[in-house]
Amino acid sequence: MAKHYRGNRFEVDWSLSVKYNGEETLAARVVNVSAGGIFFACPFPLKSGNVVDIKFTDHWGEQVHAKVTVVWTRSLESGEKGYGCRFEEIADVDRRILNSLLCELLQKQIEQAASGKTWSAEDGSRLHLFPERAQKAA
Repeated sequence: MAKHYRGNRFEVDWSLSVKYNGEETLAARVVNVSAGGIFFACPFPLKSGNVVDIKFTDHWGEQVHAKVTVVWTRSLESGEKGYGCRFEEIADVDRRILNSLLCELLQKQIEQAASGKTWSAEDGSRLHLFPERAQKAA
């Protein structure tokens, strides 16, 4: 049985591939990630309870492979389907890479907080913490 971790969720924009029931691998994108799971947008029609193999590439080019269970789904403003998933199986080496990435993202948040930046804008968004995303949203 997999260990389930809970922790901070970080917005990211990483590439992802999804493979379900031996079907072809589809390109997708990671929306956010935590130690316990991942939320991604994907054109593949998945349902709660589906178990899929994923491989994502971070901003350093590191690849992480994992087996995840779809816990919930929702439609995104972009029209894409989004899938909230729990990590089920992840090799130790991939877990170490993921933990290192999460530590780096947390350090970025800490540095931003120390520099006097607020955690959320008046509208409740956090886009100001990710200038590259704020430009995309404009």
